[in-house]
Amino acid sequence: MNVLDQTSLKHYFIVALSLFTLALAGCGTTDDGADNGNGPADTGAADTANSNEDAGAADTQTSEDTATAEDTSAPEDTGAGGEDGGSSPNDVVVGKCTSDQYCLTLLKDQLGGFQTAFCDVATGECKKVTKAGFCANDGDCDDGSECTTDKCDIATNKCVSTAVPNCCTGKVSLLNARFEQKSFEGFVGSMKPEVGNVSWNLSTNRAHTGKNSLYLGNSCNTYDTSMTVDSGCKPGGSAKPFEANLLSQEVALPKNKPAIAHFWIWIEAEPKFTANGICPNGCKAGTTCVKVDNTQSLCVPENDVLSVFVQTNAPSPDPVWESSSIDKSTSGWLHVAINLAPYQKKDQATAIKLRWNFKANNAKNNFEGVYIDDVVIETLCVSNGTTCTKSQGCADDKNPCTDDACTFFANNGNQGLCFSDKEPSCCINVADCNDLNDCTVDKCSIASGASQGVCDNQPDANNVQCCKPENTFKDNFESGSLAAWTSADSNSKSVKWRINDKEASTSAKSLYFGKSTLNGYDDPTLGNAGPKGHFCSPELSIVQGTVYDVLSFDLKLQTEWSGKPAANYKNPLCPSSVPPETCKTLPKVDHFSVDVFDAGQYKQAWSSDNIKGTTEGKWQPIVVNLDQFQGKKVKVCFSFDAGDGGANNAGGVWVDNVSIDVACNKTICATDKDQVCIDKCGKCGVPSCVQGDCECTPIAGCCEKDGDCDDADTCTNDKCTIKDGVGSCGYSLTTPSCCSDKTGDKAVFGEDFESNNKMPSGWKVTVPKGKNILGLPYATDKGWMISIKAKPGSGNYSLYFGGKDGTLNSAKGTTPAGSVTGPEFTVPTNGTTLVSFDVFLSTEWDDFTFKKPPLAIDQMFVHAIDVEEKDAAKQKVLLWDSYAIEGTTKGKWVPVVMAFPASLANKKVRLELSFDCGNDNMNKGEGAFVDNLKVETLCKKPACVSDVDCAPQTPDTCKKYWCGKDKAGAFACQTEFKPGKGCCTNSIALPNETAESGNFGKWSGKPFTGSVKWQVISHKYLVGKKEIYFGNSSAWNYADGSGKMCKQTSECPSNTGELCVGPPAAKKCYKAVTSELLSDPFDLDPDVKKIASFKFKAYLDLETNWEELEIWVSWVENPTGVSPKAKKEKLWEKANIKDMPVADYKKVIDRTLDLSKYKPYKNIQLKFVFNSGDPNNNDMNEGIFLDDLIVEEICQ
Repeated sequence: MNVLDQTSLKHYFIVALSLFTLALAGCGTTDDGADNGNGPADTGAADTANSNEDAGAADTQTSEDTATAEDTSAPEDTGAGGEDGGSSPNDVVVGKCTSDQYCLTLLKDQLGGFQTAFCDVATGECKKVTKAGFCANDGDCDDGSECTTDKCDIATNKCVSTAVPNCCTGKVSLLNARFEQKSFEGFVGSMKPEVGNVSWNLSTNRAHTGKNSLYLGNSCNTYDTSMTVDSGCKPGGSAKPFEANLLSQEVALPKNKPAIAHFWIWIEAEPKFTANGICPNGCKAGTTCVKVDNTQSLCVPENDVLSVFVQTNAPSPDPVWESSSIDKSTSGWLHVAINLAPYQKKDQATAIKLRWNFKANNAKNNFEGVYIDDVVIETLCVSNGTTCTKSQGCADDKNPCTDDACTFFANNGNQGLCFSDKEPSCCINVADCNDLNDCTVDKCSIASGASQGVCDNQPDANNVQCCKPENTFKDNFESGSLAAWTSADSNSKSVKWRINDKEASTSAKSLYFGKSTLNGYDDPTLGNAGPKGHFCSPELSIVQGTVYDVLSFDLKLQTEWSGKPAANYKNPLCPSSVPPETCKTLPKVDHFSVDVFDAGQYKQAWSSDNIKGTTEGKWQPIVVNLDQFQGKKVKVCFSFDAGDGGANNAGGVWVDNVSIDVACNKTICATDKDQVCIDKCGKCGVPSCVQGDCECTPIAGCCEKDGDCDDADTCTNDKCTIKDGVGSCGYSLTTPSCCSDKTGDKAVFGEDFESNNKMPSGWKVTVPKGKNILGLPYATDKGWMISIKAKPGSGNYSLYFGGKDGTLNSAKGTTPAGSVTGPEFTVPTNGTTLVSFDVFLSTEWDDFTFKKPPLAIDQMFVHAIDVEEKDAAKQKVLLWDSYAIEGTTKGKWVPVVMAFPASLANKKVRLELSFDCGNDNMNKGEGAFVDNLKVETLCKKPACVSDVDCAPQTPDTCKKYWCGKDKAGAFACQTEFKPGKGCCTNSIALPNETAESGNFGKWSGKPFTGSVKWQVISHKYLVGKKEIYFGNSSAWNYADGSGKMCKQTSECPSNTGELCVGPPAAKKCYKAVTSELLSDPFDLDPDVKKIASFKFKAYLDLETNWEELEIWVSWVENPTGVSPKAKKEKLWEKANIKDMPVADYKKVIDRTLDLSKYKPYKNIQLKFVFNSGDPNNNDMNEGIFLDDLIVEEICQ
């Protein structure tokens, strides 16, 4: 049995044993632990008298395992209540309770962030309630004001409100017709004469808000009476003139409040006559001056005009507006307002109706017609800012989603109202998205940094009365029959839609357009025409309502566009010499589309233009929204048109897994690469398809025009520079005295000391001469130099003060001191200029509690030298000294920050770093290391610029405070525990193993001999000059064995475990490899203030799947007792993707493993365990590289 078989058998046995144990645990009770929907959910506490099984503990005989408040399971969701059940989320949960804490524990997995729980002591019931300041539904947000729209934003469970335009206390809504109830809502339409196919009807073709409006037209989407579905919606010669009327409900206008009517219309009608005549007396409304011959002009009445009337009990209705005043077509939705004050009486209410009248002749009626939506009659709030005139417009309401233009009354062109009409779908909060539909969940999606967002009114998926997912049609073509489908418009006998039993997205068959040989769509008999054809589903009813209707299918498209750059896609093919208007009339080439056959016409719903004409021969999921066809009976058709007779030997078109579904979640995309997402995001957004909807992640600094770069900063000139079709924002200062973080790199000066082990250019070392204040001569063997000790992860070198022996220890009777100065630079005049660097200080203060001495003792200084100052006493300005951090960094790198004083602005300076031991005693420390030095200017003053900024009024005597940089590189106050009476002190449980000594120190490896082993090697991937390596340093792999060429294992040396492995032409004899690296035993400080952790660096070049690399911890419990117990457990493993993501292979990684739980134990050891499992590929990877292995305990 091979290794794989043994492993599989072992896993099988464990799984079987586990299942058997679970089966035994379930014996003796009828409760199988699952909620079958027929009884109460499992509360997690002990069962009631109906069962003698303890549901909250494993065994009733074990007194330690009881269903307390800390050991309970959350009740299962029965679907009967709460958010998922469609009722209030503040459900009652039955179960005896005695405290709020019990209920919080019991319900913790059910509580949303906006909820809490309490115990109703009177009933013993736990209840969920909404926290103060939060909301669960819109009702929680009602502020009692009729002049606000109040919504609960489900994304944050916070209330948001927006003011209702033209609202006041006591305002009365007399009519509000939105037509979302799938009815005329009391409106009555009529036709003279009855022409059959043109009438007023409810339509989903267009709507100002919601999904529905009232439409005047026919099923062909025109008002031409001769166009019918049966005729293929082609104009005939029998069109008839007609007059259409629409009458609103009757409303009673109050006697004491001014009232208005307003509505939205969309019109496409026959254009107005050309006004080419001369009519001296002008023409009245509704007529145009037309030249009828060379001598005569007449005022000719316009045809196809929509007129609006106010109808009272007067003999005839009063005309207030007609479409001839706007050239008869609206070019979008138009808001029309009518002042109803002229129709109101002072002593009694007045009954009125609104009437819309449309008259058409019998010619030129092939236009879409009239839509009416959102008809409102209401009383008027006359207050400052609600009314407007031609001389005084509307004030800016500071809302980017509204139009602040004045809407003038149709019957009084000098006065109007400020409606603040909102741009459809635009929002600044969720209240802007209220569609007055109880069956939708309203959302406002605002991109990061944007001032406005887009409304999304999704069906309430939790309410089956509003939306219930279901399938309308499905075909995966596995039956091999196309009897339900029909072919149309096909022009080829040999190339057509057919079943392909050789290729499918899933299973075995698909729908295919091409030849019977299934290898292209070329038909030479067609000449230059090229094959084409529709293939249509049965007639289907598209479900209407607060739902999404979605077509989905898998598409494989291999055409002449395959293999060509997507950027070059241009269909139809059009030479540059052809005018653009002519180009539009040319046929498209190799074009696939989804066409919906509706009312005798094909209406394109999707096309291969969205994917640049090809899927490159791969299957790709496609989704198409069919909402525009709701309530209609249609056929869904696939169409392909080669367009010409050339290059038709490509693979063809495959379609599979066709499905039309009613969905409660919006689906407009299937992949991140869908063109709809690419188009939405443009050049400055990264598209992604998230749960069927396109989301765009802005590309920082990207732009398409200068306005995209506006940073609202008066100090910058904002410019978008386009290069190779991609724009990037650039900024320059408007004046030299200005400051902006966006005008380029604010680094004034920087040095990382990665200068190949040499002092960088411009840096000068000075060794003082003579004696110090104590009369000690300065040491000549210590000074500033470049060291190979650097901050981990920041290169290989740093600036160092000390000796070549790595210490501050100098000859007896001498004291180390010295300085180093950097190159000259100018301190900027604007902003705050800071110096920052990382420092590692190992001094005699490592072993003493800091108390500031009168003279320098192992003290480091940073000065700014004013190079133009003549007065020597004023040349040096102290910026920082190491006493600010108490003289030591306690064995680690620490970031520090200091600011230039204002007196040095615009002056040329050099930085000077100096160190002074002060005496010749106890200079055993390593010295001072400096890395990542940077001088930079910030326009906005950061949280701190000096150590003084970080000292609290009452400092903790067990902490030290200084200004440095956090992990994100931001200037921030730093704190650290320091030693002292009653203070926590950082400690090292297992010394840092850097391998710089050439051995393993506190670690030992197995194997330690042979070619594949644990060993110390010179620097390859990690830090310093040395690192630990497992493998063969001669071959840089871990292949172990004879390496003998072979064809089968019997040719390998016997009794060695070697197998014949490798590619067929180069098989060799190798064996599996195992190894371990074990630490010496150590103990941890029991102080709970310390966090114990094992840290290490690694570079792993191993197989990502099969091989095992694990880290184990072992310890001894009760080491001095009668029966000490040795225990171990796994800390980390390569096989766990959370421990070792695939992306982390072959790169330097840092890992920190928490050891705090092992503080109570003794003789703790850490062990790396490696097992290649087999010899395969052991010669293809380098192995394991480790460095900086340390167990440290840091005060928190």
